[in-house]
Amino acid sequence: MTFKTKACTFVICFVMFFSIQVVAEIDHIHFGSKNNPLQGVTITWRANQSFCNFKWGYSTNSEMEQVPPIEGRIEFGDKNFYLFDYTFPDLEPSRTIHFAIQEYNGTYECSQYTGQWTAVYSFQTAPGAKSNKFTFIAGGDSRSERCDITMPGWQSVSEALRNTNADFFIFSGDLIIQGGDKAKCNLWFDSGKNFLSQKLTYYSAGNHERYGDPTLSNYLNQFVLPSNGNFTKLYYSFEYGNAAFIFLTTEIVPTTDFGKEFMKKQTEWLTEQLIKYRAPGSNNYKEWVILCFHKPFFTVDKHEGEMTSFTPSVTPKEDTSGDYSTIWWKDLFDEYGVDVILNGHTHLYMRSVPILLKGTGPNGQDITFDEKGIPSKPVKEVQYGKEKNEGRLEIVTGGFGVKLLTEDKLTYRDQWYVARDKNGNPLYIMAFHYCTFNIDGKKMEMIVKKTEDNSIIDQLTIMHK
Repeated sequence: MTFKTKACTFVICFVMFFSIQVVAEIDHIHFGSKNNPLQGVTITWRANQSFCNFKWGYSTNSEMEQVPPIEGRIEFGDKNFYLFDYTFPDLEPSRTIHFAIQEYNGTYECSQYTGQWTAVYSFQTAPGAKSNKFTFIAGGDSRSERCDITMPGWQSVSEALRNTNADFFIFSGDLIIQGGDKAKCNLWFDSGKNFLSQKLTYYSAGNHERYGDPTLSNYLNQFVLPSNGNFTKLYYSFEYGNAAFIFLTTEIVPTTDFGKEFMKKQTEWLTEQLIKYRAPGSNNYKEWVILCFHKPFFTVDKHEGEMTSFTPSVTPKEDTSGDYSTIWWKDLFDEYGVDVILNGHTHLYMRSVPILLKGTGPNGQDITFDEKGIPSKPVKEVQYGKEKNEGRLEIVTGGFGVKLLTEDKLTYRDQWYVARDKNGNPLYIMAFHYCTFNIDGKKMEMIVKKTEDNSIIDQLTIMHK
């Protein structure tokens, strides 16, 4: 081959390489908020270039804003993908917004990116923040098993959720099997993309978010959450209508020096929140106070006692050594009349009886926990409510697609704290499900439905005095 032939071959190859057309891909679209469901609402997405354009409006004409290029942040510590955020100005209530995204338009590393706009997506805004009538849906535990390459459970649940009309959603943790697993993270977003790209969700980290990512850095990088001025977004709160929502974390082991300091700060903050929302005479008093954290105090399987035992867990990475009940959160939920606690971790649905630990034991004593974390039985029954002589509703809702438990795993199914149905049977159900809460002034209605056929599996109404 002559020099001239070699030169021509090189030029042709170079031109062919340089002119490769790469269609930019936008994915992992999801909604969070820095505040409530109308203020601070933020859309996040992923792209494989470091700049994107964004446009939106209350019509498909994108009349509100075509945003200057937004610079992304690196996902998973490499430069293969970037995450982008756009925080909307305060949104008008009960409106539909329309938006589209465009990735980098130009040449980068010898590839020409087409920069096409995505299809136009839509998002329904919540009712006015001062409204005392609204709906939210809660649930958790969508994770797959380690060897799974699909997430059919989460995909089917997310499609069911997409077809609901809640104003926002609460996810109580354990999204994927291992928080540091990039492939599993991608699979979760891909399986739930139709739901995630249309619905606003608030999250609480589960123990599986910590596996492979002990500092929860990937979780915190993926999701936009309120900060409330804290040093972390692992616990936060927001107000909406006549309700306050408080999210806590059970995923920082409180027996280490760091964990003790973290729990001290979290508990001080929690106390401040409960005083603000429930102390007599408070200017910010709320009719409903709803908490969410991953691990339950009361459940029916092997996880019973993880939050309340006096001895370390057999699994060190889940060791809580009883600090949550005996030191950190003791009496707070009773003292300030918390209405609802939402948990996951156990893979089923379970409703508690009204829980009041203070003064319901023999001779007016408090309920105590044995060395395994099992609570003593109260001698005084109470009703659901927020008054001093009433108890809170505690829900375990771990059925967003995870492998469900079987009856033989339910060691504590006959414990006193498990509510009974009208036939006297313990109220727990192994099924994919979601819990809908309708708040209307002093009335809260909970309806729990199976996702496979939308049938009602539990229903409860609480009326405040």
